[in-house]
Amino acid sequence: YISQYYTYGIKKFSYSNNTLDVNFGSSGTYRGTSSGGACPVYYPKDMQVHNGYLYFNSYYSRKIARYNLSTKKCETVVSTGSYPYAFQIRNNILYSLDRSFLKVRNLSSNKDLSCAFSGDLRNYGRYAYAMTVDQSGNNFYLKRSSTTYRFAIDTNTKCPGTARASSFSDGVGSTSYGMVAHPTDDSIIYYSNYYGHRIEKVTMNTARNGVASRVTKGSCCRGGSISNPRFYYPRNIAIDVTNNRVGVADYYNNGVKIFDFNLTMLKHIGGSVSTRMTGAHEAIKAIVTDSSLTSGVNFG
Repeated sequence: YISQYYTYGIKKFSYSNNTLDVNFGSSGTYRGTSSGGACPVYYPKDMQVHNGYLYFNSYYSRKIARYNLSTKKCETVVSTGSYPYAFQIRNNILYSLDRSFLKVRNLSSNKDLSCAFSGDLRNYGRYAYAMTVDQSGNNFYLKRSSTTYRFAIDTNTKCPGTARASSFSDGVGSTSYGMVAHPTDDSIIYYSNYYGHRIEKVTMNTARNGVASRVTKGSCCRGGSISNPRFYYPRNIAIDVTNNRVGVADYYNNGVKIFDFNLTMLKHIGGSVSTRMTGAHEAIKAIVTDSSLTSGVNFG
């Protein structure tokens, strides 16, 4: 599922063959109830599939809605009150962050939880563009400028503390519109580096106050290939837990790039991953390195 921020829609693609599902929504684009109503798809910024639902936020409608993938019914889950730029569902708890509010909702009881948005959490959170919660549900992370801040989550209330538990210079750059925690390793966070035109895998140290190691992939801007991917202002980032894949929205290239957990690129959906020349180069390289085709051939 891929959201279209400026054209107010959500599209569904088949991973196996990159084809658009034309039966999803109208002619392949789901628009819900437009800019209002119970299911607005109006500048959608963030999405997550969880327990048979597609959750998405509607930035200018100030709502988070969910679409039932079986019944195709859609409803508002959270009215955020302000402009939601990021949310994360972990252990059936939904966390949504924006400049004015932190919204926390228990999806099991369908009740909002009363969590304070003050102190360090508000000071750093109101100007952050990306946030995530680790797999264990113990830590709430947000990124502001070049720093990642960690807030411990209370095991009883499910609320993040208002005082930071730790912070570190993440080295990812000043702006990241996407960050997501590894689904099984709480020490790893994946980031999109907007102005650096790359994706980064950061492994934190044991104290969660520094970087132990990092893997980066990508460069600017158009063209590239599977072996040499290029991004043009990457934005949001998401994880496919079932298939162990990381997806990154490649904003100016009008597509999504898919990687494994070690940031080896697997494929590109939408847009164009390469120019004709780089595509031809990859095809020629594949032919001349295929032993079934080159066996017994003398290239001089």
